[in-house]
Amino acid sequence: MARAKPLPDILPLVSAWTIFQNIGPVTRGGCRLWLGHCNKNGYGTCNIDGKRYLVHRVLYKMATGIDPNCLNLNHTCDNPQCCNPDHLWIGTQEQGNKDAVSKRRHAHGETHGRRKLTEAEAKKIKNLKGKLSLRACARRFGVVMSCVSKIQNGVAWKHLK
Repeated sequence: MARAKPLPDILPLVSAWTIFQNIGPVTRGGCRLWLGHCNKNGYGTCNIDGKRYLVHRVLYKMATGIDPNCLNLNHTCDNPQCCNPDHLWIGTQEQGNKDAVSKRRHAHGETHGRRKLTEAEAKKIKNLKGKLSLRACARRFGVVMSCVSKIQNGVAWKHLK
């Protein structure tokens, strides 16, 4: 992940005005949604002195005086368009990943972009443990033996019972 640019210490009045004009009303969940330009990941962006910044990071610094700099700024609401500083917390990449896993927002099972199996196939592989060799099972499903082993031992497709 690319390092975040340090945020400017003083926000030009024109930039601050533009930012506040692009913040929507409070939603039912307490989010303040960014109405301006969003990047491909859904995060609001703004230009300050010709440089592009993520809006939630700018507003967090404005509200708290703390520049998250190289750390992640995570959303408690899990809404990347939200720029409410009360919905943001500073954490490491590892903490953000653990948060995503605990809320089941990470790619797993059939939603994982590199998966080769369907959930039904993974369940069949899990149920074949001890009944068919790793090699035979791997051939049957068109995967490598380590994939079969990880499924059968609960390392991959952990959510399957």
